[in-house]
Amino acid sequence: MHKRLTIVCLMQLIIRFSVEGVSMLITPSAMAVGSASSVTRLELRCSSDGTSNNGIYSLEISRRRFTEMGFSSLVVLDVLHGIRQDPTIPADILAKSPNITGGLVGTSGTLTLTMDGGSITCNDQAEFKCEMTYKIAGVTGSQTVLESNNFTVITVPSDFRITDALYEDKGVQLQLTNDSKLNVGTRITYRCSANIGSDSSLAIVWERSSILGASTDFTAYSPTVTTDIVQDPPVQGSCSYTRTSTMYYNMTSMDDDGILFRCKVRVYIGNQWYDPKSNPRRTFAASPGGTTKKTVKPASPGGTTKKTVKPAPPCATTSATAQKGGTGKLASHSVMVFILSLHQSILRRFTDG
Repeated sequence: MHKRLTIVCLMQLIIRFSVEGVSMLITPSAMAVGSASSVTRLELRCSSDGTSNNGIYSLEISRRRFTEMGFSSLVVLDVLHGIRQDPTIPADILAKSPNITGGLVGTSGTLTLTMDGGSITCNDQAEFKCEMTYKIAGVTGSQTVLESNNFTVITVPSDFRITDALYEDKGVQLQLTNDSKLNVGTRITYRCSANIGSDSSLAIVWERSSILGASTDFTAYSPTVTTDIVQDPPVQGSCSYTRTSTMYYNMTSMDDDGILFRCKVRVYIGNQWYDPKSNPRRTFAASPGGTTKKTVKPASPGGTTKKTVKPAPPCATTSATAQKGGTGKLASHSVMVFILSLHQSILRRFTDG
């Protein structure tokens, strides 16, 4: 009795390790959603190369989402009925225009399910299973072996927006407008919100640029006071996480040409980099005293500006200096008296003659 049990257990071990040719291949094994993708089809391939089996009865592909307890059958290939969709195939699979191909030839077989990759969403992340039923010579009944693989959907970060732009004036928080002019030392607050995708560990990064500096390229902003950038905890949604980051900055005299800030992340997904970012916000530092700069024209040579002097009235003989303080009026009166006296003397001579 004990010898018989030992033989059966050894035979089951041999059966388990003898069928190594079954595989569940998913192409691609991961997809990014939320951005333009070059993947047009998702392929699920269940196959066996016939290693150590004496004939395949059936191949089956099934799926279990990570929120589900059990597997749901999708498509089946068997020696009696050929290829068929499972009657209970989920509606979301049917909506992806599934195409089924495959065949069984002796001890080898392949079953392939392809779907529209453009309609993949984050809800399609799942475990897919390839199950093969087969026979082995000398063993009564059918045997089953399976292999499963995960299909991962990665949500790309998106929707980066500076939602708040504030500055402090006498202890009161006021809204900033783009291109605002603020006094040196004014403390500004920018708040950025974003969908950071599937990775909850991603932190929002702040970048700055000077408008009229040597370069307009943005560089990472790393304040000397670490608390001037605050990352709020991520908030989980149905497929991704959202996060908010707050940045504080004190305006300096170097910002009179303007300073720009923006928020972003940079993450490597699949085989490419993604770096979504917000639109930049710009702020100027006002000149000392809170006023803007004025352009002053240069003075004339010698340090004084030229003055335009109107010509004197006819017969005027007085200088500009004599005309000051009313002295010019007295001199003019004396001249007129002299002219009248001379005129009367000439008239008397003509009358006497």
